Amino acid sequence: MSLTSFWFFVFLIITLFVYYLFPKFQKYTILIASLIFYKLISPQNIGIGVLLLVIFCATYFGAILTEHFKSFLQKKITFIFSIGIIIFILCYYKYLHNFLSVVTEMFNINADVSFIKLVPYIGVSYFSLSAIGYLVDIYWNSYKAEKHPVIIANFLYYFPQVISGPVTRFNEMRKEFAETHALEFENIYYGLRRMMWGYFKKLVISERFACVVNGVYGHYTDFGMIDIILATFGMYGYNNRSIKIIRH
Repeated sequence: MSLTSFWFFVFLIITLFVYYLFPKFQKYTILIASLIFYKLISPQNIGIGVLLLVIFCATYFGAILTEHFKSFLQKKITFIFSIGIIIFILCYYKYLHNFLSVVTEMFNINADVSFIKLVPYIGVSYFSLSAIGYLVDIYWNSYKAEKHPVIIANFLYYFPQVISGPVTRFNEMRKEFAETHALEFENIYYGLRRMMWGYFKKLVISERFACVVNGVYGHYTDFGMIDIILATFGMYGYNNRSIKIIRH
């Protein structure tokens, strides 16, 4: 389910309807919608729930314990351990197979590393980097560790940001998840306007870059140096597309 699909619009409308219909449960609505979204975009990955739970626990309890310990050594060990879990998950799911494949080819090692090739979870980079940033802020006493688990979970797994980003800091997003928001026409109008502009950049501008890039790189032997350089610049425009979704 991509951000430009029909079913994403259906999913978003249902989420907004429930969100404003039950204002006392808005933070829970966001969390449930985010978890459903992850499951819908990764139906073949049955371990997505375990992965999300492990990263949440490392972030939530790691931050609380890091803040709780007064001893510098205890504080540092807890911080490094929590960060280490998240970095290990990120590297294992994103980079380990590719790294070992390159090593085996470089040194001509006859080893099959396909057993560690996993179907990547969409969003693992986003919520891993968000968790690391939050733990670093707590370690440096930038603000207090959040005690409400749902607010932390929403910060990590907020579904409108998982694909397009950006990676935000917790103090910038806490208010959005902690407070109750009333239905206001101005917010809806602003969100729809941002969405339309984002879809225009994605479908009209970015996809045109994609045609050029795919055409040149798919048959690069038929093109000259200037064409390849221009296609490379076009790849930058294609890869930096962005769709902004209404936050509340």
